[in-house]
Amino acid sequence: MKNYKFILFAVGYLLVIAGVALRVFDVAWCKYVVVAGVALATVFRLLNLPKSDHRAVRHLNVQQLFCAAFQCLGAYMIWVGMTSWVLPFLISALADIWLSTAYSRYLDK
Repeated sequence: MKNYKFILFAVGYLLVIAGVALRVFDVAWCKYVVVAGVALATVFRLLNLPKSDHRAVRHLNVQQLFCAAFQCLGAYMIWVGMTSWVLPFLISALADIWLSTAYSRYLDK
């Protein structure tokens, strides 16, 4: 079951990347691809949060929620046609990179 969730999470991220690339090339239907990808990634991100009694892991889980919120904000900005949509996606990507290393410090113990 966990592998199934990870595959759908990865598909969501690939859709986000594809939708953002389509937005760069000014394809009209890119917003649908981005919203579908963000929805998949957000739902399966929330389902994959590690359960733990460790306070630091719970804190990292809250930070994951902020990453999801930034992705939703970026999708909204693409949907309405704002030009600064790159910033929420950049913040979310950088935070995801940092969180992937931070989780490994606490979950591997």
